[in-house]
Amino acid sequence: MCGRYVVPSNTDELLSVFDATGDNAADWQPSYSVAPTNRAPIVREWIHDETVQ
Repeated sequence: MCGRYVVPSNTDELLSVFDATGDNAADWQPSYSVAPTNRAPIVREWIHDETVQ
């Protein structure tokens, strides 16, 4: 096994769940076999001026 995972949600669901914006968000498609070499959405947050972004 090579570390595959699932992205079962479409773009709108992902953006809503994570209260996020996305670059190329239209390219996010559900996939039940995401390989390490596939493009996939990521979520990141950081603190800037004591505000989580």
